[in-house]
Amino acid sequence: FPRFDGSAPYLWLDPCLAYFELYKVDQQFWVPTAALYIEGQAAHWLQAFRQTQRYITWERFTLAILEEFGADEFEVVMQKLLQLCQTGTVAEYHAAFDE
Repeated sequence: FPRFDGSAPYLWLDPCLAYFELYKVDQQFWVPTAALYIEGQAAHWLQAFRQTQRYITWERFTLAILEEFGADEFEVVMQKLLQLCQTGTVAEYHAAFDE
């Protein structure tokens, strides 16, 4: 299961869903399972979030994750892309571009 520290929430959610599907995890266990793999700054956020929520659905959980950690993700990634320059081989540049 992928770990989450608050960075790249959109990229984290996709493998979570793939895991749940692959291992046929019942939807009622999606949030508790994901919570086991949240660490660092995101773990502090989760602790506070749980104190304000009673029953947390996967939909509510993902919306909250994206609201908290994904707001500027697009801008950060786009800024990195705009600053990308080729300093090595074409293959290295291509790998950096894909990242």
